[in-house]
Amino acid sequence: MIRQGISSVAVDSLTTALHITQGELASAFGIPNRTLARRKKEGTLNSEESAKLVRLARMIERAEVVFEGLDVALNWLKSPNTALSGAVPLSLLDTDVGAETVLDTLGRFEHGVYRRKPISGHAGNVGTGRTAMGTICHHPGRHYPMT
Repeated sequence: MIRQGISSVAVDSLTTALHITQGELASAFGIPNRTLARRKKEGTLNSEESAKLVRLARMIERAEVVFEGLDVALNWLKSPNTALSGAVPLSLLDTDVGAETVLDTLGRFEHGVYRRKPISGHAGNVGTGRTAMGTICHHPGRHYPMT
């Protein structure tokens, strides 16, 4: 399926689901917006663009599982993250190494290396709430803003 190219209809579905523009998606794929617009007219993405689309879909799915909700996952994927040296996770999609870095970071969240600190601030009550300073990622001795 990827070698033959995925239907360009998936582009509209993805931009709608992510609440991003076609230009933002093109940027995440590392291609000019005009190229993505041309692919939509042609009806099929090439194999490289198709692979990036599948990679993004997997990244969204993984983030949704880790953060236990699509809205939280999308917010995380579209926000600068200190655990990624201030990069926006979606901006790292254009390379295999960048995508693997994002997936590795999600794995660290899932396994408790980074945790979101609860609004109550109770030490034994780690949860998924917001603090007075916003949602944060906590690593022993360090705090990383997530949003």
